[in-house]
Amino acid sequence: MRAHIAVLPGDGIGPEVTAAAVEVLRDVAGHAGHLIDFSEHGIGGIAIDDTGDPLPQATIDGCLGSDAVLLGALVNAEAERQTAIDSTTGPSLPMGRRGAAMADMSVAAPDHSSAQEQASDARTARHAR
Repeated sequence: MRAHIAVLPGDGIGPEVTAAAVEVLRDVAGHAGHLIDFSEHGIGGIAIDDTGDPLPQATIDGCLGSDAVLLGALVNAEAERQTAIDSTTGPSLPMGRRGAAMADMSVAAPDHSSAQEQASDARTARHAR
């Protein structure tokens, strides 16, 4: 299988996280005998700096021409102000309307107490049998 993924690194920690994700995707695809091509496109603050537009047409075209989109963090306040994008939906709403597949990567701290509670519940359920 061959696929093309448009990578939108975004702002803040986004470029670092998407670079690591691309590395992992390449490794996993290689082990499975697949080939993934990647193209990088600007979005958010970096796109404003480069083009004056937080979601340039070239980025939209790159996303529409790909099989999937890997979206990094968008934390640039100026980009959000200029686009009036709701922080809960980000740019996925306008991209989704154009038919692109969005893979929104979010970094969240794991809730260790929940994991511990779930493990405890699982042990309790096993012992009850």
